[in-house]
Amino acid sequence: MIRDSWRTEKWSDKVRVWFSRPKWRPEDVSKKFPIEKNDMSAFHKYDPKINLTSKIFAFLQLVFGSSFSMLVFFDFALLTYLDLFLVGFVITTTLVFASFLFENNFYGYYFELFRSVLVMVLISLGNLNYLQEVLIGHSIISMLICSYVILFNRKGSLIYRSWLGLKKNFNSPHPCLI
Repeated sequence: MIRDSWRTEKWSDKVRVWFSRPKWRPEDVSKKFPIEKNDMSAFHKYDPKINLTSKIFAFLQLVFGSSFSMLVFFDFALLTYLDLFLVGFVITTTLVFASFLFENNFYGYYFELFRSVLVMVLISLGNLNYLQEVLIGHSIISMLICSYVILFNRKGSLIYRSWLGLKKNFNSPHPCLI
């Protein structure tokens, strides 16, 4: 709207741009600066295929982030700047890594595992009252779930890849007999 009102030559159109319907443009501006429309026939909807484990875990992470934010609001006045930084780090990284899982990015589990370990280390720096127990419990549960998924639950997992490597290396049905 700013560009259209700047580019038009008629003073009445300069004012009319601000009060007309949203798609209206001055005639001289429409001719000089046409708007290119996207070709919707080639549009592909972004819809990653996500397994049920990732959906549930990421959703629970979002629920935890929202709930933990509410707990922080109740104790906001009692927390120091270091505590607020730690809590902000935990909430932000939890929500970002949950969004990685919603995009079917398997590295989200590795990031979440690293975040959980880092939170367990950083928690000794602050005095978070009862929030400390909540963070420790959440970090332990996240570490267990992420470790399980990384090791066993997916084709990108370490156990599956090592089993595939063994299977490709042996042509015989009984590799022990070689």
